[in-house]
Amino acid sequence: MLFLCKPQRGKRDDFYFGNNGGLAVRVSQMIVDGKSYPIASTLDRVSFAPNDSALDSLLLHNNNGIIAMDNNQQVSGKMMNVTLTLTPVLNDNQFTHATDTVMLESNLQWEVLTK
Repeated sequence: MLFLCKPQRGKRDDFYFGNNGGLAVRVSQMIVDGKSYPIASTLDRVSFAPNDSALDSLLLHNNNGIIAMDNNQQVSGKMMNVTLTLTPVLNDNQFTHATDTVMLESNLQWEVLTK
């Protein structure tokens, strides 16, 4: 099972947030069918081959997917849960013309792929 994020891209190929800010997306606590697993990222939409070693938590990059790993093997299952922590990365000029209310938005689209 592959969980993939397809956001609007920012200047540095990161997640776009507001006028010209970014959004850090951290994934942690991957649970598949009730069991916790380390997380690996992947760009491979066909065989889901991991880019690197699996970790308990990782920073998700644009167009990367995440997969659960167990002893260097991909985990398959019917139900997957993951915790996403979204942290805005704002720059000073986003506050220059700020009023009492400023709306900053991001557009994140998620896709789940299975083999």
